[in-house]
Amino acid sequence: MKNICFYVILTLFSATLSSCEKDIDNTELKKSYQYEAIVKGKGLDCGDTYLVEMKKLTGEATIAEGIYYADNLPPNLKVAGLKIKLNSRNPTSEELYACTTMGPGYSHVVVIESEKADK
Repeated sequence: MKNICFYVILTLFSATLSSCEKDIDNTELKKSYQYEAIVKGKGLDCGDTYLVEMKKLTGEATIAEGIYYADNLPPNLKVAGLKIKLNSRNPTSEELYACTTMGPGYSHVVVIESEKADK
């Protein structure tokens, strides 16, 4: 009788634990990006900073569409012609720095997070 009671309790306990597991939807794991961009290439006058042509993906994006120097762009995304997704912000006054005037002048954006876009 003790064995039957033990197995009933064990079965109920197992059923309770297995029902508490939550299925994680893979779409919840994907990041949400505000911009899509194409890496144009290395800028002429701002060191190792690359130019990106940004296009808004959401209405929440606050930076206008256009070409910008992308500060903090990861090295693996510094490939001319590469399509990327990113979140960015305007630089603070402490983050601004002078560039030479050898090429056209572009504003800067600070890349917060980025990844290669799906093809």
